[in-house]
Amino acid sequence: MLPDHLQAVISKIRQQHYAELYEPEADGTTSLSEALNEVIEAFDTNNHISCHRSYVWMALIFTILVEPTIEYYQPSSKYLRQDIINLIESGIEKSFNKSNTSSDIILAKQKIDQLKKMPLSKENKLPSIQVWLEAIDVFEQAIRVLDYEQAKPAILEILDNCLEGYALFPGSQGRRDLFDWWLLNVVPASWLWDYFKSLDDLKILPLPTEIKRHLISVLRSIHAKITTKKETRLTNQVSETSLPQV
Repeated sequence: MLPDHLQAVISKIRQQHYAELYEPEADGTTSLSEALNEVIEAFDTNNHISCHRSYVWMALIFTILVEPTIEYYQPSSKYLRQDIINLIESGIEKSFNKSNTSSDIILAKQKIDQLKKMPLSKENKLPSIQVWLEAIDVFEQAIRVLDYEQAKPAILEILDNCLEGYALFPGSQGRRDLFDWWLLNVVPASWLWDYFKSLDDLKILPLPTEIKRHLISVLRSIHAKITTKKETRLTNQVSETSLPQV
């Protein structure tokens, strides 16, 4: 269940129109960047650990979604891409264990540098270098999200690359639909550390079905792990408090 304050922000933002999304109804009085910032700020309650986990969850969703863009232009980068995504997954699990993620961040940055240096496909020509650069930047910003101090500006950069930029797909068509999908599906899933239950939740995305299935599978797997760990910790805490005093 989403808290009242987040539901109110979602309702408010949904009713507005944005020139950056190529909406003819936009009158210039509302800014997309301000709207995104308001939503992301709404995650930041007094529980900073919970907030950070939500940012990382959202970063993972977009990292998986932009992977096909990088694969298309750098088909030989499969293992590097998967290593980076695995490190983000590890960061989520470690955050639930309250473990240090600094080693993951260092290793992931090294792999990002390697990814940038890999050659682009000669067969698949870029319509614009912006497409590849913004997809790569999503990976790079996702690593920054693992660092709590950098998480908020990094997740905003990811949203800029995907919702207004070309990391997911180029062109102006479908921008508002993509924004609404983020607002009504990704935001709640990130708050709840939940996963999409069916392909219907992803139908707005112009991506292959196998990519959508992969996203659901990854999120479901991590959700199962962290849910089990949370239940184990709660059980242990109850057991400890139930011990007779000596």
